[in-house]
Amino acid sequence: MMQQPTRQQAREFLRMLPYDAWLYAALMMPPKLIQKRSVKTLDDLELLLRPASNAIASVDLPLMCDWIEEKVGDVALAAQIRQEALTINGYKQQCQKAHEVLLLRIGALKKAAGVLDA
Repeated sequence: MMQQPTRQQAREFLRMLPYDAWLYAALMMPPKLIQKRSVKTLDDLELLLRPASNAIASVDLPLMCDWIEEKVGDVALAAQIRQEALTINGYKQQCQKAHEVLLLRIGALKKAAGVLDA
């Protein structure tokens, strides 16, 4: 269980990052379409990892955890994803578990930050 952030921490974790801190990834839609994505926020990351029947995220999951820890600043979220998602077999399953963990954390962050749509 992740520690609840303060209101200030939650706002900091949810902010849009500056250009030089963006995570670059892609969304693959077989058979040939690859859509490049710039991940600027945790909400962007959630959209990228959201399960879809016709697409899958293309992101280096350990690098994504490093990005969450170093650029976003949410050490607890990065550790939770490493613990729960990166220890299971299969890239698709890892992405699904990372999405589950991320979705729960975003909800908690929005609640702590006082964002209405949480």
